[in-house]
Amino acid sequence: MITLPAGEHVSKRLAESKSEEARALAAGVPRPLLIDIRGVKSIDRNARTALGAAEMSAAVALLGASPVDRVLGNFVMGSQEPRCPVAFFASRGEALAWLAGFLPVP
Repeated sequence: MITLPAGEHVSKRLAESKSEEARALAAGVPRPLLIDIRGVKSIDRNARTALGAAEMSAAVALLGASPVDRVLGNFVMGSQEPRCPVAFFASRGEALAWLAGFLPVP
């Protein structure tokens, strides 16, 4: 899980740092990824592109709580052609249940 800082503007630099964190967690194996965007003030265009270019994700669930989060999530999902399935959820449980369908087979 990657958490973007609530109450802050997400820049390309922060998004790239979080993307690197996700790649490290994946350890070379495409895995499902939960990105918590609850309470983020804004995500700039370059940051949306960086987040949307998840190279090591089997699927990405964006977790938000407010209508603003949903708008930001839609911007992230629509920033470019997704490399993997991407969906927005208001419920952590629903997001995790959806991601479970993308777990790697041992």
